[in-house]
Amino acid sequence: MDREQSLKAPKTTPRGSQTRARILAAAVRVAADHGVSGASVDEIAAVAAVAKGSLYYNFGSKDAIFEALLRDGFDAAGSAIRAATEGLEPQAALSAAALATLRFLRDNIDLTRVIATEVFRVDRPWEQALEPARLAVTVRLTQLIRAAHPDKLPVSEIAGASLFGALLGAALHWLQHSPDEPAEQVIAQLERLIE
Repeated sequence: MDREQSLKAPKTTPRGSQTRARILAAAVRVAADHGVSGASVDEIAAVAAVAKGSLYYNFGSKDAIFEALLRDGFDAAGSAIRAATEGLEPQAALSAAALATLRFLRDNIDLTRVIATEVFRVDRPWEQALEPARLAVTVRLTQLIRAAHPDKLPVSEIAGASLFGALLGAALHWLQHSPDEPAEQVIAQLERLIE
């Protein structure tokens, strides 16, 4: 099996979908504790309570597991942003997107830790496969920044990526050091940076 085939997942049945979900949940827990490089297929299978063969049947490789995990994470973050901003005026939409992103990161702290360690790496086999999902988040944030601040200098995708990075860093700091602080208060502090 070549590398490209190993990164593609087989079609799933409802039972297969449950198995895939358990494997992904286990992978995010293991990677949050040990990092992606330190996460072993054996440990992921054990935490998921599946046979190692089932893991390989569903994903083909460890790389395919983490590609799916990160792609699904970015897709879910993008969906949260779209849902939060629908129908809002530009400045309100930008604030809502930041709050939705922060809440998503808070509610998925293990995934947040994995994203934080992997999002800017360029040496992973899934880098190109993740690009559309990553761009869906950063491009949407860039669009919201442009709409909220049309009189500012030209805004490139770097602005959206920077906002996502700031939210990611803020979420990690918040959850590690100030978990009792309300999300709205964290966003209010970040909004000062956006203005």
